[in-house]
Amino acid sequence: MIVVPFEDWHFNMIKLDGPEQKMIENYGKTFNDLVQCLKHVGATFSWYQDQKIVGICGVMPQWNGVGEAYMFLSPEFKKNKIRCIKDIRYYLKLIADQFKFHRVHCHVIKDFDRAIKFAKYLGFKEEAELKKFGPNKEDYIKMVKFYE
Repeated sequence: MIVVPFEDWHFNMIKLDGPEQKMIENYGKTFNDLVQCLKHVGATFSWYQDQKIVGICGVMPQWNGVGEAYMFLSPEFKKNKIRCIKDIRYYLKLIADQFKFHRVHCHVIKDFDRAIKFAKYLGFKEEAELKKFGPNKEDYIKMVKFYE
C-alpha cells in the first residue's frame, strides 16, 4: 500500500460501504463539487493498493487554525487496522502542522458505532451531538482533536 496525492478520479476506483457510502449519498448532486474542493482546498491523500484506491483522507481548512477532517475508507483498507491508524494519525498531524491547525474536527453519523470508535482510536473525542444534522435528518456526533 502506498500513499499518493488525491486526484478527482480516485473516487471512481474506490469501493465503499457503511458510513462512507452513506456520506457520499448524503452529498447527492453536490458530490462532484465536493470532489473538486477536496482536490484544490486543504490537503487530501489517497492510499493505493493492487491497482485500486482503498482510502481517501484529508483535512479542509474551515478558517485560521481550524480544519475539518474527512475519511472515505474501503473495507480492504480497514483490514489493515494498525497500518491504517498509524498512517492516518501521521497525515493528520502533518496536515495540522503544515496548516497550523490547533483544532481539527469531523462529523460522524451517530448510528455508525464503528466509525465513532475508529475516530476515537485516531485521537478524536466526542464534542457534541448534532440532532437532525444530516440531509435525511440523521443525528451526527461532532468529534474533535486538538494540536499544540
